[in-house]
Amino acid sequence: MPPTLPQQIRLFISYRSQDPDLSLAQRFYEALEAAGYESFMAGESIRLGENWAQRVDEELERADYFLLLLSPKSATSEMVTEEVRRAKELRDRHPNHKPVILPIRVNFPWDSPLNYDLRGYLNRIQQREWKTEADTPKILQEILTLLAAGSPSPPTPPEADEADPPPPPYPLIL
Repeated sequence: MPPTLPQQIRLFISYRSQDPDLSLAQRFYEALEAAGYESFMAGESIRLGENWAQRVDEELERADYFLLLLSPKSATSEMVTEEVRRAKELRDRHPNHKPVILPIRVNFPWDSPLNYDLRGYLNRIQQREWKTEADTPKILQEILTLLAAGSPSPPTPPEADEADPPPPPYPLIL
């Protein structure tokens, strides 16, 4: 029997198709592809005439990592919010908690307002902040190191998600 090769790590890059988001997404896409990772970026990966919404959903389902480039403009994009919602939904359902969400704030300081949905989806997820092109190599190296190490261990569920205790063996009398 031939040796099995490790499964290719797949990334979904979520971004707004305007600069600086677009150029940063392209930099990450090119670097990740050059490092041997399979990356999906709608502008680079979807062919003319292809069903855009279906392809995005398929790629989200296949992704091991969801790289979110969150800028002031993308934070107000319904499509970006829907991609984050879907990634979180898939992560919560998947036994290995995939895709792992990797948020990068692009010229979007920590104290900037974030809509209710995004705030909820990204709650408790460590984020990085990108301010200038000088931040790109450091953030990219951190992502490559994370990918090389493999998926982080699944999060421990909060106590509120634990199963209810079994009912008492006798009826309660009030």
